[in-house]
Amino acid sequence: MVRFCEKKEADLLKINFEWSFADGTVFETTSGREPIKTNLAGLFQGWQEAVSLVGKGGKITAWIPAELAFGPQGNRFALPNDAIKIQMELLDFYLNTPEANLERSQEWLAEIEASVEG
Repeated sequence: MVRFCEKKEADLLKINFEWSFADGTVFETTSGREPIKTNLAGLFQGWQEAVSLVGKGGKITAWIPAELAFGPQGNRFALPNDAIKIQMELLDFYLNTPEANLERSQEWLAEIEASVEG
């Protein structure tokens, strides 16, 4: 079941994603790597808006216009004014409070320990 929750800038997210250009060329992905763990404020505006549309366990594909992506400056992968496609899965998120941080950190530590032992 997908859980929707209003996410705040400081809330922490665990995300799998793939970014590509209009021609289908993938230029950044978590495929074959660990998901990223970041806060909402660490994402560019278009990605923040896409994240706001899904709950825990949710997936979305979104076209992000240049002005909500990397804009006229581009980045190390995208040319200035490039629109990008994001495919994303929101694996987890939690409120950034001391209590929630401790609980989630303990869960993630248990996941890591289990993967090392397994």
